Amino acid sequence: MESAWKNRLPVGILLFFSVFYILISLVNHFCFRTYGLDLGMFNQAMYQFSHFENAQFTQGVKGDVIPYLGDHFSVLTVLLSPLQFLGGSITLLILQIVVLIWSAWMLNLLLLRRDWAATDRALIMVLYLSMWGVVAAMSYDFHMNVIAAFLLIPCIYFFLEKKLKAMWLVFLLMLLTKENTALWLFFVFTGLAWIHRSDRGLRKTALLLTIFSIVYFMVVVGIVMPWLNAGKIAGPLKDHFLGGHESLLDFIYYQVSHPVEFIDGLLRNSEGKIASTKLTSIQFFCFAGGLLLFFRPVYLWMVLPIFLQKFLSNNSMMWDIKYQYSVEFAPIIILGVIALTELRSLKRYRLIIVSMVMVSSIYWTMREVVLRDVRSNVFAAEHYQPSINREAFREIEASIDDKATLSVSSHLSPHVSERSVVYVWPVVKDARYVLIDRNRLEPNEHSVVQDILQNSEWKVLKERGSLLLVERAY
Repeated sequence: MESAWKNRLPVGILLFFSVFYILISLVNHFCFRTYGLDLGMFNQAMYQFSHFENAQFTQGVKGDVIPYLGDHFSVLTVLLSPLQFLGGSITLLILQIVVLIWSAWMLNLLLLRRDWAATDRALIMVLYLSMWGVVAAMSYDFHMNVIAAFLLIPCIYFFLEKKLKAMWLVFLLMLLTKENTALWLFFVFTGLAWIHRSDRGLRKTALLLTIFSIVYFMVVVGIVMPWLNAGKIAGPLKDHFLGGHESLLDFIYYQVSHPVEFIDGLLRNSEGKIASTKLTSIQFFCFAGGLLLFFRPVYLWMVLPIFLQKFLSNNSMMWDIKYQYSVEFAPIIILGVIALTELRSLKRYRLIIVSMVMVSSIYWTMREVVLRDVRSNVFAAEHYQPSINREAFREIEASIDDKATLSVSSHLSPHVSERSVVYVWPVVKDARYVLIDRNRLEPNEHSVVQDILQNSEWKVLKERGSLLLVERAY
């Protein structure tokens, strides 16, 4: 009887976290807590690709029109675009949950093939599914790097099982998520080549994947994306690292030739002061099991590009424990904990080690990520309360021409981005419609709204509560 219960435990864990993440991700969307960046942007791109248009990114802060693949080389968006006809604006959110649950199931299979006890497997699954990086990412929109992070466990499972066709399929899907995933995979598979250096088959496969990854990264970031952007710098080199860079080679040279700035930037901000958010991220990494990776340094090598991308960014949001910028730590920490507790000297203490790490990780995730953010606090009534009236929004949405150019408040964007051109307010440009939530205006934007209302070029179509829809009078 106990054995049967333990065998059902992984399924129970997956069901629990499926509900948990549905209550986070989909509820956030229905309560207007998803945004133009990034769910709105992806919904717009999927619409364009599914209608055989050359997708353009228009939802930036300045409203510049940029080729979508020149800003995010996420070819997977093209492949997924037909799914939008089935799921509408929530398609990618559902996909994100499904891929996470599949990833956790593959983790269970990986441990099962390594003869882990049911209780140990359950604890590792809970640790993975509840880690701060996963919860934070699932609480904030949809992002392709999140999909890549979740696909790593299945990819490594197929790699270790020598199921090469399945491995290559998942590996290629990871490459197609985003341009900088390839650089991360270079570090991951060089690490795996070292770990499995005594197994000729695995070593050769890992080295092949390593070469493929770095060549893909250099071609896409160094040639393809600049070509799509008319020679302008793009991808991870644009505003993502200290210093100015004109090309991929210039970026590499700058990092090598400025070692002091490079090292100093790992903990300091642009003013030269220690950044507390960077220290907090390091603490959370350690609390969730990352501290154990110091006993297996090859796994620190695998997360090195994630730390560099996170801490050498000019965008202070990336330094934080929130958002999607920590999700890649989760699968590597899990793999490191597995490797450490499989050592002969520590195997008998596996249950204790994994339990301690899981309790530590859950405590800090609950305290600092779940309970302090309405987007992830599924225990608070406020989490289920939309910021605007849904019926009023649907009425206004029905008044907008499906194909018309639209300027819209960021938190409304994902619901109306299935069109070719969408600007995020206050960018208006050539928009035919402007749809805004006046409760969410910046102080300097109220006068802009008044100018529009007093301008004969615009007419008010609908006004419901804080929602205002105006149309350009041609």
